[in-house]
Amino acid sequence: MIIFKLPKISVWGCFVTCLILSGLAVNAQVNNNFTVNNKVINQQSFDTEINRMIKEVGIPAVSLAIIDRGKIVYFNTYGVKSLGSNTPAGNNSVFEACSLSKSFLVYAAYQLVDQGKLDLDKPIYQYLEPGPMLDHDARYRLITPRMILSHSSGLEDWPNENNSHQMDIISQPGAKFNYSSLGYNYLAAAIEAIVKEPYDTYMQRMVLTPLNLQNTYVKFKNDTVGKTVTTLPADFVTGHDNFGKEFGKWKNYESVASSGVSTTAKDYANLILNIFSNGKLSANSVNQILKPVVHTGSASTPYYYGTGFEIIHTGTDTIIGHGGSNPGFKAQIFYSTTHKRGLVFLTNSDLGKIITSRVNEMTAGLDITDYYQQFSVDQYPSKAITLLNVYKSAGSKQMFAEANRLHTADSLGINTLNQLGKLFINQDTLIAKQLLGSNIGFFPQSAYAHLLMGDLYDKNDNYTGALAEYERAKQLDFKLWDIQPDIDEYRKKVNEAKAHSKITTHINKNQVLYATNYSAMRGIDVDDSNKKDPLPNVSGGAGSWLEYNMVISKPGTYKLHLYVANDDNNGTFELVINNTKFTRFKSALKPSGDWVYKIVEVKLKPGRQTLRLNFNSGTTRIKSIRFS
Repeated sequence: MIIFKLPKISVWGCFVTCLILSGLAVNAQVNNNFTVNNKVINQQSFDTEINRMIKEVGIPAVSLAIIDRGKIVYFNTYGVKSLGSNTPAGNNSVFEACSLSKSFLVYAAYQLVDQGKLDLDKPIYQYLEPGPMLDHDARYRLITPRMILSHSSGLEDWPNENNSHQMDIISQPGAKFNYSSLGYNYLAAAIEAIVKEPYDTYMQRMVLTPLNLQNTYVKFKNDTVGKTVTTLPADFVTGHDNFGKEFGKWKNYESVASSGVSTTAKDYANLILNIFSNGKLSANSVNQILKPVVHTGSASTPYYYGTGFEIIHTGTDTIIGHGGSNPGFKAQIFYSTTHKRGLVFLTNSDLGKIITSRVNEMTAGLDITDYYQQFSVDQYPSKAITLLNVYKSAGSKQMFAEANRLHTADSLGINTLNQLGKLFINQDTLIAKQLLGSNIGFFPQSAYAHLLMGDLYDKNDNYTGALAEYERAKQLDFKLWDIQPDIDEYRKKVNEAKAHSKITTHINKNQVLYATNYSAMRGIDVDDSNKKDPLPNVSGGAGSWLEYNMVISKPGTYKLHLYVANDDNNGTFELVINNTKFTRFKSALKPSGDWVYKIVEVKLKPGRQTLRLNFNSGTTRIKSIRFS
């Protein structure tokens, strides 16, 4: 099992507009009605409403299971596997479970707790040392399985958030909620050491086979019979972004415990019932799962994380919840442990969670209204989706005109343009900025609008702008999570940028220009994790760049020896001096990660010069440029 592997998504597929017809739904039941929350629901009418809703929102497919009185009373799959193929999704079609994958590990972990093989409060390194990915920070010895299960270990979510070559502890273990997929991957590896089996094997033995989860896969695999190669699972859906563009399918041939399971809503619902309702775990373990460990928001909110799930206490009910998010996929579970009813759905769209409240209202009727309001997100029916559909059909000008009309009519919610602006951050930054700016004008008290504006500045590496917006969000009493660590990080980045802007390399005094001595940059990662290497390298992908201030003492023709490497043979970059492009390079000859010199001759005038490296494709690492 790959402990710290990140999901990789390939390039966009083509986008073909299609209509999701109500006839595409495939019923799994014989009866025409099902009952939930003491309501008798007509299946045909229910399916028609689900199909109408997902068509309006723009969700290609949904796998949906409804639970009542500890049983799955309805299961169905709606829509198409991809907008490109228009092939109907069926009840055996699997979706990426995203972070709902973690629940399968929770069930396995608590079996070991019941067997006395796993102590939730014993430091996890005593089961498995983490190695060089984490042992650079001695606090790893404080981390326990309970902290990992409750996302209070202090570990970052994924290693690309800070240093991509190591795991970082970003808060004191046990002190606060900090969602961490890495932590779950670490726990999965520790269980491998306990049971002396690979993750794939023990999950099959402890979870999938005994629960008869026939449409659940922890990874993709190729089966060969004679000359025929079959990929399993063969029946899967593909993901789509907010605008209906299709992602290339991520087929994880290596398991990723935190996010790599593929399943159906029915199989996942069966997992939930076996955790909470079927007596498979001891009463003590179920009570441990339902025991709050850490606040998920500010201390004033009533929302907690236990050892595996979010916990919502409403006064008359205890509801567990879990969301999932992979690129192009969204998933959600809510289940009342008091009334033994709930809902599970998996979607192949980044817009998937918008339907949560409506599906709940139609079925389980759980008290989650206040829970969703804390996220500052409009649920269906949403004016943000209405405006998005105007954009898709008529363009941005008409979208803004409709937004102004809604505001004039007092029909625009405080978070409508926030939600819409967030959708555009990765699609069109200019439109996103205009939407968020409009919302700040309409609702000056919206802390979330300023936070999203800060995210937009961060995307463009404008840390000064991001800092100002985050500080304003804090002044407006932003409560969804503690943003002070983000403010501290932006302040650090602003100070670093100011310090770097003053760096100038004098070529007559120093014939080597070190890569880390840049004066400005965008999208660059500095790797100083190799303590034995005195020369740290910096890396950049497509769209990132580095700039260096130089002073040339003597005019003439110089040879520049650029010391570079890449890992995938796709890295390309170009050299620009004083706005003159000299040449474009391929980072390395082979995808070995070996360091090579790229040499170019340039004529330089005396005085101050600006050298710039533009990274065009792939990923390039660079240590230095030697002048001769």
